[in-house]
Amino acid sequence: MAFATSIPELFVGISAALGKIPQLSLGDIFGANIINLTLAVGIVTLILGGLSIERETVRRNSILMAVVALLPLLLLLDGQLSRIDGCILLLAFGFYLAWLFDRKELFTKVYNDFVVIWDIDTVKKFIKTVMLFFASVALLIIAAQGIIQSASFFAKFVGVSLGVIGIFLVGAGTALPEVYFSIKAGRSGQSPMILGNLMGSIVVNSTFILGLVALIHPIILTSFAPYSLARIFLLLSVMFFLFLSRTKDRISKKEAIILLLIYIVFAIFELIF
Repeated sequence: MAFATSIPELFVGISAALGKIPQLSLGDIFGANIINLTLAVGIVTLILGGLSIERETVRRNSILMAVVALLPLLLLLDGQLSRIDGCILLLAFGFYLAWLFDRKELFTKVYNDFVVIWDIDTVKKFIKTVMLFFASVALLIIAAQGIIQSASFFAKFVGVSLGVIGIFLVGAGTALPEVYFSIKAGRSGQSPMILGNLMGSIVVNSTFILGLVALIHPIILTSFAPYSLARIFLLLSVMFFLFLSRTKDRISKKEAIILLLIYIVFAIFELIF
């Protein structure tokens, strides 16, 4: 699900890199990751009245997720994400996958009386779902092109950098699948999938997508100013989420409000400064 909900960031990133404006993708990733760690978790927690944390699964993943989320910030200290940095991010993604799939206990679950009957109706439903998936992917590709053109125009019209547009507007748009999926999963009684999807999306965004973008077109920052607030709030969001996942069995409504306040303060500061 993390791969599926990160498809908008992927297509925007590839389109931005091919259009020689990879800074837009960097801002998009920063903005989407902040939303995933604050707004998405906060909203679904308030809707559900609380969000349980699978301590073993989330604890093991949260530290590695935090390191991976902050890795691009470390690589950006020299003012760029070069192709070498892109390779490092892709290697980090490969390491994460190898570590994850090596945890065999995470992939074992016993179901009682669970049988799939492959009749005509099931096959038709499967084919319909596959066709719907590919049609949706095609629409996302078209939408990504529209986002790139609109973001470039908006940046020139308003007089702000592409990085800020990516952080504040594009990031909010591409993070909608994660937010929507979290709400639907919670209402369907599949709350354990929520944090798994959000953490997985952050890993995919920070390593696979940014690494791919840097390989296509290195990200060179002439100024750190557009990303200063995003870096601070991304670090703050990661640390607070890590604290919750390591010390709590459940995210309460009060903690959800704190997460929402972090994003609200970030949005206000981003608009003002």
